[in-house]
Amino acid sequence: LNNSEELVADLLKSSEISVIRGLPGTGKSVLLDKVFMILSGSNQNFYDQIAAVSKNKSIPILIKLKYCSATPLEQLIIAKKTEYKLDFDNYSVIYLFDGLDEVSSEIAEQTVAYIKELAKQKSTKKIILSVRKMSSNNMYLHDCVKEDEFYEIQELDDKKICSFFEVRREKDKI
Repeated sequence: LNNSEELVADLLKSSEISVIRGLPGTGKSVLLDKVFMILSGSNQNFYDQIAAVSKNKSIPILIKLKYCSATPLEQLIIAKKTEYKLDFDNYSVIYLFDGLDEVSSEIAEQTVAYIKELAKQKSTKKIILSVRKMSSNNMYLHDCVKEDEFYEIQELDDKKICSFFEVRREKDKI
């Protein structure tokens, strides 16, 4: 895929749960933040935000899973919905869960069990989560995520990194 908008479109037309996987530092969290910005229009003016949410008839909710160590996922979701002050009865929800690798195995198992229940709810349009490629917490995903719903972020080689900065005329950053 060539850009974030294409990825978002691809993610939304696929099945209930998709996973973004990659090695540490490859941009999984940055990508989820970008997906959230596209879906919510949060980088735009108020009217464009309304248009972005209306386009998908969905409200995106981004949750950093590392906070599940202190607070159960269900409570984090309730807190986000309260914070948004929106009528969730008229919209479906796109859940973005970042960092399944950042929680213990026990919490990951509980989190994935809850995500499976969320996926069955009528109000859930899509669930997208990120996890490190080599994390042992990946084992909890294989019975609920289809193999073609794992999106791998490839590590950039030196040539691609140099090309990126050369195109931007920022060779001093190489």
